[in-house]
Amino acid sequence: TTEKNKKTYSQLILTSHVEIIVNIQIINSPSEILAGKDFKSIIKNFEQDYDYIFLEAASLNDYSDTRELIDYSDKVIAVFDAESPINQADKDSIQFLTELEGDKYLGGILNNVDLKNLG
Repeated sequence: TTEKNKKTYSQLILTSHVEIIVNIQIINSPSEILAGKDFKSIIKNFEQDYDYIFLEAASLNDYSDTRELIDYSDKVIAVFDAESPINQADKDSIQFLTELEGDKYLGGILNNVDLKNLG
């Protein structure tokens, strides 16, 4: 990949205590992007400089990315949309997560909650 292409597809956003590496317009799965690379070693190198490393993945129901990244993660946190009904694919994904080895599944976050309904 040329330097020009790298700049097109990813950027580093720096704040006072957070660094974010963002992939832009890449539709390849993590295994396709990382083919031939030792991603576990890359993560280990990051661990020397960072307290926490978060890997975001697309919907577990629609893409294989999440399942691919689980092998590189210590914990998995699911994010659910409060405005979406739970369908069979969601139930299957929840079952998959709860059956992960050991205590890898940490839990979930409910997003888009209407605070009026918490009362």
